[in-house]
Amino acid sequence: MEMEIDLGRVFDTLPAMVWTAQPDGHFDFANRRWSDYTGLSLDEAHGWEWQAAVNPDDLPTVLERWRSILATGEPGDLEARVRGFDGQYHWFRVQCSPMRGDGGQIIKWCGVGTDVEDFRRAEETLRRRELDFQLIVDSIPMPVAVTTPSGEIEGLNQLTLDYFGKTFEELKGWKASDVVHPDDLERTIAAQLDAHRKGSAYNVESRHRRADGVYRWHNLLGLPLRDPQGNILRWFHLLVDIDDRKRAEEALSASESYARSIVDSIPGMIAAFTPNGELEFVNRQIIEFFGKPLEELKRWATSDMTHPEDLPRAVEYFTRSIASGEPFTDEVRARRFDGVYRWFQSRGFPLRDTNGRIDRWYNLLIDIDERKRAEEALAARERNLNEIINTIPVLAWSARPDGSTQFFNQHYLHYVGLSIGQIKDWVPTTALSDYWDLTAAVHPDDVDGLTAAWEAILASGKSGEAEARLRRFDGIYRWFLVRANPLCDESGNIVKWYGVSIDIDDRKRAEQALRQSERSFKLIIDTIPALAWSARPDGSAEFFSKHYLDYVGLSAEQAQDWGWTVAVHSDDLSGLAATWQAIMASGKPGEAEARLRRFDGDYRWLLFRANPLRDASGNIVKWYGINTDIDDRKRAETNLAREKHLLEMIASGRPLRGVLGALCEMVEEAGPGCYCDVHPIDWSGPSIEYSVAPSLPPSYTDPIAGLSLNGDALPCAIAVRQKAQVFAEDMDADPRWRASPVRTRVL
Repeated sequence: MEMEIDLGRVFDTLPAMVWTAQPDGHFDFANRRWSDYTGLSLDEAHGWEWQAAVNPDDLPTVLERWRSILATGEPGDLEARVRGFDGQYHWFRVQCSPMRGDGGQIIKWCGVGTDVEDFRRAEETLRRRELDFQLIVDSIPMPVAVTTPSGEIEGLNQLTLDYFGKTFEELKGWKASDVVHPDDLERTIAAQLDAHRKGSAYNVESRHRRADGVYRWHNLLGLPLRDPQGNILRWFHLLVDIDDRKRAEEALSASESYARSIVDSIPGMIAAFTPNGELEFVNRQIIEFFGKPLEELKRWATSDMTHPEDLPRAVEYFTRSIASGEPFTDEVRARRFDGVYRWFQSRGFPLRDTNGRIDRWYNLLIDIDERKRAEEALAARERNLNEIINTIPVLAWSARPDGSTQFFNQHYLHYVGLSIGQIKDWVPTTALSDYWDLTAAVHPDDVDGLTAAWEAILASGKSGEAEARLRRFDGIYRWFLVRANPLCDESGNIVKWYGVSIDIDDRKRAEQALRQSERSFKLIIDTIPALAWSARPDGSAEFFSKHYLDYVGLSAEQAQDWGWTVAVHSDDLSGLAATWQAIMASGKPGEAEARLRRFDGDYRWLLFRANPLRDASGNIVKWYGINTDIDDRKRAETNLAREKHLLEMIASGRPLRGVLGALCEMVEEAGPGCYCDVHPIDWSGPSIEYSVAPSLPPSYTDPIAGLSLNGDALPCAIAVRQKAQVFAEDMDADPRWRASPVRTRVL
């Protein structure tokens, strides 16, 4: 009975929730730590009433895990949030092990709940009242040692023996062995001796050698067990493995050191603030720039470190972001250690944890002083440029990258008779595009076209132009050529558009008059009864008169460029082309002859004549030509040459057969596709003396010799007798010649 009272006190002394349960899982004991923490009476922990203290969100998992442990009969653990007496939940790690009787059956479950909210320190206590001391110690799921008030080892649980891989006797002499790391041994012994002397608990971190020779960090927690009179009966020493935590802390320390070195190496000024806006850390660059220690920098909102003109705005932005949690960006002047203010871009970003809560604020200060000075210089140059543009006698304007107009020079405003004030009251700092844009004063019929052209230019990112009518101050519309060019930065990004509007009204009227003149000229050309044409400087045709097109039976589209050559006789095309190239190369008037196919398929000889048209600089801008029908002349020239040849043959005394053969050839050349034969007559018969037909074979001419010209059987016999032409169109079909020897013997 005395043993049970001592154990109960032991359990109530341990700084952890210790409990026991029956083999079926019903709790039958909980120490006072449970009652103190949860605010529930000891009776309320019995059975399954302890569930009331578990967070409802964790309870299903806890019950499932507890039943699983009961089913396996093996040690186990689980984690859950447990409600304290103040209503706050803390995470606890619950470790439980079965207690077995001599026959191996589970006679009790023992468990320890460790508050892991604070560094996850496991606090194990003994929870058995009825079993012997050693069995209770063995049931605690972490290495535990029990010593006498003087420090002599009295008991070790199995986990301790397993961890060190040594016997009870060997571990009794731990102070003279390698159980504790040599670097930690003296400090560990001193902590224990001091605790024994004072009679108070101790907590020391030291490395302990595992059975495999590896040292791991542990939190060695020593707790005195006292009797009702306050005398120490025993010491309980718990080894809580914190090696992973120590390594994590070392890694974190190394990481923070590395991160600080990185931050100090960044060519920018970085500051860190707490969630409520208190300055916590600055990198080396900020210290060097301001020349002040961290404590002075913390008073930045009330010092001269920020330019007086910028400080109220900077404080407002910072305060608003701290309250809203939104990032901020501002441009401020900061005072360097030498008293010089420089422009900085100040950017603030919140760092949030996994739950979305702001853990820290970071502020990045980027030196933009040179950029600001460049912007000021650019603004000054733009003011000078505006003055120059207003002086140039041209309608000039500028626009933003998105196409919205930004500036019109005075000539533009004067021309259209508009001033900004005429649209609405003008604020000098307001952009011109807020009052009117490029389409102001544009003719209504041209607005859509000009807008579309402007959008196309913007989309292309390249120079472009368009034409539109612009209303002058007196209400008269005149044509203008609107040209726009982009201004790009070093990266090729468009930063502005510049444009001019050029008066082309006189040119447009001249072009209209020219078009009217060309229409009149075409009408005249089409009226002239000749085959007229014109060509570009490269020789490709661009115009044919109506007479030309009607003659060759082609449309204007078919004849364009080099399409007209399809009507040229194939035997003449290469020669005509060569002559045309030679004429163009010489740049002088020229001519050529070729046969051209008429619409009915008949080829006739034509004379091609071409003359160049030159501009004021002497450059050929066009070729004009006319084709003249010379077919009759060509035929007459051919016949005359043949007749001359015949006369020369006769005069030279050539044989009659030869003269007659030449005559036949002359006739055949004059009538392509025809065959000619001549029959001298022997009047004594009369009969055909012989036949001359140079294009026909002897099988045709030989049978004709000697045929009688009496009767009507031969066409030529009738012609001789009647002294008239006789046509025999079809010797086979015409009944007059059915018995003719020409048909039966020759053909």
